[in-house]
Amino acid sequence: MDIVVIILLSLSVLCFILSIIKQKQDVKQDQSVEQHTLQLMGDVYTLQTKVERLEEELLVTTTKKEKQTSSLHQLKQTIAEKISHGHSVLEISKQLQLSEDEVLHLLPSSLKGS
Repeated sequence: MDIVVIILLSLSVLCFILSIIKQKQDVKQDQSVEQHTLQLMGDVYTLQTKVERLEEELLVTTTKKEKQTSSLHQLKQTIAEKISHGHSVLEISKQLQLSEDEVLHLLPSSLKGS
């Protein structure tokens, strides 16, 4: 009977020691998971800021292209109006400070033949 009590006490002490060791391992795992979570959140934030910058650059580039297209369209309209009012290509090139070739290139195709 004494042996059974000693064995049971030994088993209880062993279980107690194992539970303490297990708790320490759990704490380490929790800390590791927390570190990984924080690192992942930082990576997500970095990616979000990069995406926002790229979206802004895309928006700026698109806006610049729209402005250039609009300016080019206005220049073509001005040249077409001046041609329709009887101005020569040489006069238009001097007024707009462009070369004659540039004026001819910007002429609408419907007016190039005339």
